[in-house]
Amino acid sequence: MTFIQGFCLIGVITGVYLGIQFITVGRKSSNTNYYLGLFFLLIAFRIGKLLIQEMGSETIQSIYFNVMHASYLALGPVTWLYIRSYRSSPQGMVNNMFHFIPSMVLLITAFPARQLLGESVWIIFYWIIQLHPLLYVISAWKFLKQSVHSNRPPVNQLIWLKSIIGSVLVIATMNVSYFIFHFPFYLVTSSLLILTSYLIISLAFSGKQNVVIGKNDKKYKNLRVSSEEIHAIWNNAKELLSKKELFLNEALKLAHVSRQLNTPPHVLSMVINTCSGKNFTDYINSMRIEKAQQKLFEERNKKILTIALESGFSSLSAFNKAFKKKTGLNPSEYRSKSL
Repeated sequence: MTFIQGFCLIGVITGVYLGIQFITVGRKSSNTNYYLGLFFLLIAFRIGKLLIQEMGSETIQSIYFNVMHASYLALGPVTWLYIRSYRSSPQGMVNNMFHFIPSMVLLITAFPARQLLGESVWIIFYWIIQLHPLLYVISAWKFLKQSVHSNRPPVNQLIWLKSIIGSVLVIATMNVSYFIFHFPFYLVTSSLLILTSYLIISLAFSGKQNVVIGKNDKKYKNLRVSSEEIHAIWNNAKELLSKKELFLNEALKLAHVSRQLNTPPHVLSMVINTCSGKNFTDYINSMRIEKAQQKLFEERNKKILTIALESGFSSLSAFNKAFKKKTGLNPSEYRSKSL
């Protein structure tokens, strides 16, 4: 076994392990984790080709040819769904199955189509396959930019989501480079997968990012709330909080919001944790910070303390701490950089 093959084997094992872990968690908590699990499995399938190519029989290689191209075409939609699910609300796969039709077609027909069409015609389809994930990466990037503009997430969350999008972009680029320049695709992709896994571990163990959405939801394990109900409650909560700007009330409590939504507090708490990756307090603070950011930019003559109080914070120290946690800057630094 060569060095690159050994490194690919580590990458495949890493991808399969992370994939199974997140899919298992996803079935119990959130579709967001489920998509992340699929993301790692799909990359593992892609880089596994080198191992199958060297060690598998011709029959296994022909079957894996189908699996490899199908997994590559599924990578774009899964990334897009993950970003949307992470930043807005849980996205059910059933309602988005049409995005996976090309992948399912290749799962059955890739190898026979290559033999039937011949290399000169197949190469045209090959280039179409390479462009497919890029379309979803562009869509995911646009969605992330729009969602950040309306509700800026913590810096660590942005790093994480941009890393996922960037990973797919690099994989697509390396795939093309491998075909044209014989670039070491498998070595680079395996390295990328391993580095991403270390990023997950770093963020998760540092407590800076809820990499696993709903990971603190053990107290909700006996709740029986459908994904449709979660989606509806989440949308109603966001609409209520943003339109009436309840978050500006420094004394706002979970019970106050739950009464207006006619939803039990423990259910509302579960929905907020699942859909935003934050508890109620952190989620409300994120809305207050967004309001403060707007005021810091538009009302430059106001004192920072005044803006903090008008944004729903009870003290300047609490505001400074929450602001830096979300943006990575203190309010005065943010104001000066926005000049």
